[in-house]
Amino acid sequence: METKNIEKNSRCSAYLQESGNLTFRTDHNETKKRSDSPHLLRKVLEKNVNKFELKLEDTQKAKTETKKQPKKITTPKTKKTAKTKKRFKFFQTKKKKPSKRRILRLYKRYKDKKSGDIEAKGIQQFFKDLEIDILDVGALIVSWKLDAKIMGMYTKSEFVEGFLKLECDSLEKIKTKYFEIREEIENDQQIFKQFYNWVFEFGKEETEKRTMSMETAMILWEIVLKKKFKLFQNWIGFLNSKENKARVITRDTWKVFLDFIDETNNGWENYDLTSSWPLLFDQFYSYMN
Repeated sequence: METKNIEKNSRCSAYLQESGNLTFRTDHNETKKRSDSPHLLRKVLEKNVNKFELKLEDTQKAKTETKKQPKKITTPKTKKTAKTKKRFKFFQTKKKKPSKRRILRLYKRYKDKKSGDIEAKGIQQFFKDLEIDILDVGALIVSWKLDAKIMGMYTKSEFVEGFLKLECDSLEKIKTKYFEIREEIENDQQIFKQFYNWVFEFGKEETEKRTMSMETAMILWEIVLKKKFKLFQNWIGFLNSKENKARVITRDTWKVFLDFIDETNNGWENYDLTSSWPLLFDQFYSYMN
């Protein structure tokens, strides 16, 4: 018991030295000295010692916990300003524009030195480099996209401005674009109709005329419609026969010919002689029947 009391007294003295508080309050709020009431002072000291021990335990626990926890490495956050966001968006969405200088180089490679236009020889070499048969529909597709006005010739503005719109400044890009357009024409009837109607304007000998020569029409129909019209060989046979009295093809006959193909591709059952078809189609019906 004596040793326990000595330990308590030593703890009490340590606590009192730490806190510096050597007085206590009674119920009557009067301060008394430690020697006046040793029994009451002992109780107060014991309570304070217990509190002091608990505080020491809490601080020791807190220290050990902070030692165990690894320090979080915080990377400094960079503030995204409006300028940096715009720059990021600019580099992300910006598309490289076609080079007009490179298109001009292509034009100079194929142009005629005297006229300055790309004429027959230059066009042949151009499509040879593109690996497109000049007698294939591909040559007409490229001419359509360049909005060429005269068959067998490209002007400087048609060639340069046309490929600028198509965003093609090299032969490789022209090839890629050509296959894209060809696929659209084959899969979309409306796009094909636009292309087909343009072929008539392109094939006329004179821009002012509303007609095309029979010979030119047969060549262009063979390029454009041979795979679409089941009776194509019969049609060409009729145009070359004596039964055909026409010598030219009008714009209206050219345009309506697509509807005629739709009516007759599965047989003559849907063909109505009383409808307002061009005379040339009625003659072909008589020729076939």
